[in-house]
This record gives sequence, structure tokens and C-alpha cells, in this order.
Amino acid sequence: MGLVGAGSYEYEKDYVFATVETLNRDTHLFQYKPDDFDCIILDEAHHSSNNIYTKVINYFKPKLFLGMTATPDKRDDNQDGKIITKVQCTGIPYSCIKW
Repeated sequence: MGLVGAGSYEYEKDYVFATVETLNRDTHLFQYKPDDFDCIILDEAHHSSNNIYTKVINYFKPKLFLGMTATPDKRDDNQDGKIITKVQCTGIPYSCIKW
């Protein structure tokens, strides 16, 4: 297992735990190919309409992208295209997110 964030940069591990704030920087993001991961679990998925999150979401092409949140009703000020229920993330089961 490796960590990418908080001053650690263990890119070449079988399982990587990364902060989106670190991973969205090109220096770190481009350490990986878009299909390097079979599964990506995104915590705090209610933030996925944020530019930092969308950059990471749009870059990777895993077989499963699982978004998890304790606040699925969170909205981003109801801005057009920023409402969390309208963010396009393929492979995220509706029943898991309960949007």
C-alpha cells in the first residue's frame, strides 16, 4: 500500500491512497495512465462537481468508479452543471449513492 499526499509520494504500489488535492496536480496525476486502476473509490463524492475532483474523475478510466458520501443531498449553490445529481460518473451505482 502506498500514500500519495501529505508529503508522501509512493506511486508504484498495488493499492494507492491519495488525496484529491495532491492528485489533481499534473506532477502527481501523470504518474499514472488513465487505466492504471481497476477500481477507484472516491470519498466525499458530494464534492465531485468541484473542478479539483472533476479533473481527477475525467482523467481516470477505471472499470469501477465508486463514489461515497454521507451527504448525497449536498448541492453546489444550485449552479447549472454543478448540482451533484447531474454529475456524470459512469459505473457509480445509484443505489449506493442514493441520489
